[in-house]
Amino acid sequence: MTVLGAGQTRHWNWVVLTAWVALLPGVGLMRGQELTIQPIAFAMHRSTGGLWQREAAPISFAGIGARATASYGRWSLTSEAVNMRFVGEEALGLPNRFMPEQGFSWQSRSAGRADEFDTDHANAKISYDAGRLIAFAGKFSQSWGPGLHSLTLSQKPPSYPQFGFDWQVLERLHFSYMHAQLVSGLVDSARDFGDLLEGRFIQQPRFLAAHRLDVDLLGTLTLGLTESVVYGGRGMETIYLIPFVFYWSAQHNLGDLDNLQMSADLTWRPSSDLKVYGVFVMDEWTPNRTFRADDHNWFAWQGGLAGRSLLANSDRLIIEASWTDQRVYLHRVPVNDYYSHRYPLGHWTGPHAQSLYAAYVYPLAGMRLMGSYLYAKRGEVTEQMTIDKYRNLRPDRFSGPVEAFKSIELTLGRRIYRDLWGLLGVNVVTWNDDAADPVKLTKTSINLGFYYNFNLKSYDISLIQPH
Repeated sequence: MTVLGAGQTRHWNWVVLTAWVALLPGVGLMRGQELTIQPIAFAMHRSTGGLWQREAAPISFAGIGARATASYGRWSLTSEAVNMRFVGEEALGLPNRFMPEQGFSWQSRSAGRADEFDTDHANAKISYDAGRLIAFAGKFSQSWGPGLHSLTLSQKPPSYPQFGFDWQVLERLHFSYMHAQLVSGLVDSARDFGDLLEGRFIQQPRFLAAHRLDVDLLGTLTLGLTESVVYGGRGMETIYLIPFVFYWSAQHNLGDLDNLQMSADLTWRPSSDLKVYGVFVMDEWTPNRTFRADDHNWFAWQGGLAGRSLLANSDRLIIEASWTDQRVYLHRVPVNDYYSHRYPLGHWTGPHAQSLYAAYVYPLAGMRLMGSYLYAKRGEVTEQMTIDKYRNLRPDRFSGPVEAFKSIELTLGRRIYRDLWGLLGVNVVTWNDDAADPVKLTKTSINLGFYYNFNLKSYDISLIQPH
């Protein structure tokens, strides 16, 4: 992954670069088989910044790139690359991290202007379909569990390199496994080359191993069980490369050094167009303290429903509430935090937070009208709180500085031509932050966007497009 400040000399020719990167892996593989290359382009403007920033100032965001898809027998490949630029008076860094949209891995002032910065996005995935088992490798994002914004493995962080497989073991039994390399953001002091890297640094390694079992209980009721472990400061552990080992026991075998997450979710599907679900996450399970007041178990919860074609053909409804304990995701050893690029691998709000999201998309005269509501609140998470949690000390919830916002948005989307979409919306955001830099404001943003083959995660267009 490119680190902060890289790429300052290679953005002069976006079109050639992105087309070449997206096409190259497919050319040598296909040899006359099916190959598709699509351009990617988008531009969006938010008159007062929306959730990108707390200040009321205009921000524009645009990008151009290409996507290649290819197939050869049982093999398939997708590769894409997009270069992007933010422009605005308050474009002082990466967008606000406290929002659902997928984050970015780096930024660069390659244009030499204080009100502009560049970033990029690149994915590649190769798969082999063996029938009941599909093996994969590449750099991409995954989301596990029934929720829109997963508590266990979400698409909030930038994509990362990984490999694994999905296996339909039996008709009602499905197993998934993955192993990934994350970005810790922590300096490896043992490999400090001083001024030779010009302000860059080599990071301590961080890895993620995860497996999931989905069991179809009654046809309409599905149980999902997930176990994941983040470990770092060393190379890949052989035991975590074994897909079927119990990680709770494996990390004890390694000396209880790593950060284990366990979760269970239940999904009820009364019809093919409606699902109701609940998710429970347990961080660092200690069985003998499970029901004690001084428990050593830290929880997160989620409940929601998602439906299609409820009131009209191809409409869409989503309601989801999430709650995270003050102590989840973080570890006493920072290299094991459940994060990549400083974004949580789980729910986008992170620890010590709660949120409510509701959206309804309705087809209207050849267009798609979406109304959405998002409320989110988070409290402080300090280094001392992380230390205290291992002493079974639970701080009072929201007793310190709190950041919260409410967002109400109405968006109209229309397919202009084939894969070209246009969006027009109005967004009212109320922000309250009593942390070190207090903010209290209400702002209205007029949002305008044009999208061609656009697929960045958690943007409005991803909900408005028919699925």
